[in-house]
Amino acid sequence: MKIKLFGVDYEKTSLVNGVKLYSFYKPNCPIYFRVYFYAGSQFDKDKPGLAHFCEHMMVSGTEKYLTKALLNEKIQEIGARSNAFTSKKNLWLTIDLADKADLSEMFNIADQMLNKTTFSPDIIEKERGAILAEQTRKTSNPSQNIHDLQSSLLFQGTNIENPVMGFDESVKNITREELIDYRDNYFTNGQVAYFISGDFDEKIVINSLNKINNFRQPIEYHKIELPIVTEKRESFKKTLSPEQNYLSLSFRISLVENKTDMISSDLFNHIFGRGSTSRLYKALRYDKGLVYGIESSLFYNSEFASFSVNTNCKVKDTQEVIKIIKEEFDRIIQKGIDADELERAKKNILRNLKFTSETANFWVSTSLMKELTDQTVPVLPDEYIDMLKSVTVENVNLFIKKYLAGKEFLLAGIGDFDFVK
Repeated sequence: MKIKLFGVDYEKTSLVNGVKLYSFYKPNCPIYFRVYFYAGSQFDKDKPGLAHFCEHMMVSGTEKYLTKALLNEKIQEIGARSNAFTSKKNLWLTIDLADKADLSEMFNIADQMLNKTTFSPDIIEKERGAILAEQTRKTSNPSQNIHDLQSSLLFQGTNIENPVMGFDESVKNITREELIDYRDNYFTNGQVAYFISGDFDEKIVINSLNKINNFRQPIEYHKIELPIVTEKRESFKKTLSPEQNYLSLSFRISLVENKTDMISSDLFNHIFGRGSTSRLYKALRYDKGLVYGIESSLFYNSEFASFSVNTNCKVKDTQEVIKIIKEEFDRIIQKGIDADELERAKKNILRNLKFTSETANFWVSTSLMKELTDQTVPVLPDEYIDMLKSVTVENVNLFIKKYLAGKEFLLAGIGDFDFVK
C-alpha cells in the first residue's frame, strides 16, 4: 500500500508462525526497528517493577557480548543506537541504524538481546543498583514523579495502579529466578509484533526475523477489565521548602467508538490545552502569567482512555490555576468550540505532521501503533489527513458532549497542597 502524500510504501506481512511484521519503506531514510512485546507492568503481579527490571536485563549482557559495555560497543561500531522501554501494557526494544549495509549485523545484535540474555548474577546486581538510582532521580524530580501520582489515582483499585518501575523495596527483592521466569513467559514464548521503517532490504528483514522469532506468537490482546474507581479523589506528596507546585488534573473516559470521534478528540485537545494557541495556554500564560507552560493530553488504548491537564505554578497561585482550568473546561463543555478554533487546530496538526513524518520512527510510533494496541479505529496518515479536513465543529462538539460532559477531575499534586485540607 502506497502512503501517497509521504512517499512511503506500507505493508503488513506475517512471518512463518503468524507473527506480524509492519514495514514502512522510504528510500534514502535511516532505518528504525522496533520489537513490541505484550509484556508490560500489568503482568508484574505481586512484584512491582519486574517487567521494567527484565527490560534492563535484555540490553545488559548476552552470550556473545558478556557485559553492557561490550554490547554497546558493538552497537556503536555499526553506527546504530539502541534503547528499551516499558509501559503498563507493553515492553519494547528499538534500534536506529544509519546504513542499510549493516542491516544483517543489526539483526544479529537483536538476536543476542532478544534470545541470548545471560542474566548474570553480577549484572543483575549492577542493574538493580542502576534501577534504584533511576528511581531516586525520578522521585526527586516532581515534573516526572507527578505522572506516577496521577496514574495511581486514575487506576486505583486495578492491577496497573503501581508505577512501572515499581518501588525501592520491590526492586530490592526481585530474584534471578523471577526474571528468567518472566523472560520465558513473556519474551521467549510471549506475544510479539515487529516494526521496521526506512530504506531496508525486505528479503533480509523477513529472513532474519524468521530466524530470530523462535517460539513467539502474534499479539492477541485479552481485554483486561479496569473498573473506574474514584474513592480517592486527591493524592499529594510534600516537598521540602517548595516554591513550585506540580499538579495534574485528570479523569478516565470511555473508549472512542469510531474514526470521527478519534480525530475529533485530537482537535479538541489542541484547542483546549495543547500548544501555545490553546485556550488554557492563553488563559493561564498570556492573560494571567500564572504558568510557564501547560498541556492537556488524551490517551487511549484497547482497555482504557484518560484525559489530563498538567502544569506547575507558584504555591500561592495554585488555587487560582486550578480554578481557571476548571472554568475553561466547564466553558468548553457548555459552549463547545467555534469554526476559527477548529481551522487553527487543523493547520497546526497538519504542519506538525510535515515536520515529524521525515523521521523513520514516526511511522512506527504513530501510524500502526493504534492497530497493534487493538484499537477499532486504526488510521494511516493519508486517511487521517482526509478525515481531519472533513471534521466539522459539530463533530468536535458532539465528542465533547459524548465523552467529557459530566466528568470531574481527580487532583494529584507535588509540593505544598495544605490549602486543600
